[in-house]
Amino acid sequence: MSEYSHENFPAGPPAAEKEVSEEVKARIKEKLGFETDFAFTIENELDENGNQINAEIYWVRFPTPLDSNGNPENPPVEGKVYFPKENSNDRLVFFAPGSPGGDAGRVERKHAKTLVEAGNTFVTIRHNGQGFLSEKAQGVFNSPERIKLLQDKGQEYLGQDYNPHPDGFTWDDLTREQITVLQDCAPKFQNIVAICHSLGATGMYRSIGLLAKSHPEIVEKISKIIALAGFMGKESPDEPETNFWQGIKMSFDDFVAEEMAGAVKDDAHYTSDPVRFGESAKKVTEELKDLQLPDHIVQILATAPYDQALVLPVIKYTSEENGQEYMQATDYPAGVGKNNILAIEDHTEPEKKTHSMLGVHPDTLLRLVDMKVSTHGPHFVKVYSKETKEQKAAQ
Repeated sequence: MSEYSHENFPAGPPAAEKEVSEEVKARIKEKLGFETDFAFTIENELDENGNQINAEIYWVRFPTPLDSNGNPENPPVEGKVYFPKENSNDRLVFFAPGSPGGDAGRVERKHAKTLVEAGNTFVTIRHNGQGFLSEKAQGVFNSPERIKLLQDKGQEYLGQDYNPHPDGFTWDDLTREQITVLQDCAPKFQNIVAICHSLGATGMYRSIGLLAKSHPEIVEKISKIIALAGFMGKESPDEPETNFWQGIKMSFDDFVAEEMAGAVKDDAHYTSDPVRFGESAKKVTEELKDLQLPDHIVQILATAPYDQALVLPVIKYTSEENGQEYMQATDYPAGVGKNNILAIEDHTEPEKKTHSMLGVHPDTLLRLVDMKVSTHGPHFVKVYSKETKEQKAAQ
């Protein structure tokens, strides 16, 4: 195992100083309502512009939730929590990254400051199986302290000690991680907004669907899902060999190959067996066919038309009578019969590969978090500028 270089990052404290202190454990218990066996404070975190994020920040292991009989329901998962230092609105904003490694670190650097200073508690996760050897992986962590702890313990990926997968993780594993955070955190919040990207949307929809059956009291608190370039469609019956998932722009074999190549680049500990990976992906798509999303949850779906991976799960058509453009949701699992859907077509970066959704401005994301969506939909808008109305008015 090669050594992680600290040349571009501040060195973290020794491992012994990063074991959970009673003070940190008590603070997590007070603020989130659960006890964790692993957490540490993060000081002086900066955003992408070099500005300090005015928040109380911790790296936390979200513990295994237990059922009524004391049996574990889902594996632990790790990530960060940002508590506002003032004007808390008692709302949890929870971000789930895509795959292979996703990039919660990039989202933190871009959006945490704005979200937290507006009063939100902000939680992000890293996938179990995330390693740290590549430059991309180091950005995913956005925590040299956590990387150093893995090194000090001779571990190659997150979860190696508490959720070992010597044969590698699969989609089935990664799309259930959100359950842990929602079960752990829901008792302390009355309003939860879920933000997710790419595969993170698959996991968020799947997790909410499963929780709706087992823990409806948790799902009642989820007011909104904001899916950025999210995979959420069902298996396509029309072209099963070339389009295994409705809305995806690649064949099944190409999808598997791209995901597995991305895992190597991101140093994500995925299975190296394409058959096993493919079977797992098909299992998840099959399960999502029967997804029932409660009617009260608002859905905001944002995708660029130039996205190299997928298309927005809506159908746009032009009226033969008046030439006006209308839209309707396709029968993607969570969209059937739903009217409180806002679909956004992002035209702000036509020259780039835009699946990453890097063009979303922090003020825009905050606006989506706060936004009310009418039940007289579905609604469809096109966006051509990254500037907000306030920014344009100030010019």
